[in-house]
Amino acid sequence: MGESPSVRFLGLLRVLLRHGVDFFVVGGVAAQLEGAPILTFDLDILYDKAPENLDRLLAALRELKAR
Repeated sequence: MGESPSVRFLGLLRVLLRHGVDFFVVGGVAAQLEGAPILTFDLDILYDKAPENLDRLLAALRELKAR
């Protein structure tokens, strides 16, 4: 059996934070964090589009082997 969505989300968030990416969580996960009784299988983020932040985001995505 694979990892739960929550475990995968935490792993993704840790990588973004480790790389110093400026972002915040929106959508279903944000609603869950506020106590909404919903189930979601995706992680929505908004990120700062400043060039230096995009460099950090790209480094994080490379580490995650994102496609």
